[in-house]
Amino acid sequence: MTDPSQPANEGWGEGVVVLGAHGGAGTTTLTHWLPSPSFDLGPITGPDGTVRQVTPYGRPVIVTTRNTVCSAHAASIAINGLRDQGLRVACLVIVADGAGSEPREAKVRFRMLEGHVEGTVRLSFLATLRGSEEVPPEEELPRKMVSELTRIKELAQKDDTP
Repeated sequence: MTDPSQPANEGWGEGVVVLGAHGGAGTTTLTHWLPSPSFDLGPITGPDGTVRQVTPYGRPVIVTTRNTVCSAHAASIAINGLRDQGLRVACLVIVADGAGSEPREAKVRFRMLEGHVEGTVRLSFLATLRGSEEVPPEEELPRKMVSELTRIKELAQKDDTP
């Protein structure tokens, strides 16, 4: 977990901040696939369940979450907490929790959040991540996942966070 500093204007613009709506939401893995500088701030909620203060220094904010009902609830808390801090979410990344379909109730809850974020991207399940501690390079990912990552990058780059 790396805290963002004042923008250095190098690499991928000023970079992005990636926050998890909950622990295990995929922030570290996603940050691995994003251009540098990308700041993995881990879960936005503390151990007591409160939303912690975030200072992205004007960088776009990406929130990651799994695609379960409990995760959808956590994403709602995260997005509302960021909004209360005057921050907008450039992209909500919903990470598939398995090869099966997204639960209907989770899908409905995520749909309700769409008006509160600039964009939503569902990131496909990648079985190799379950059995390995190594994150494969983008060149080795399935085409569909590369397209999903491209969309996340586009949403972050078009964000005009003050």
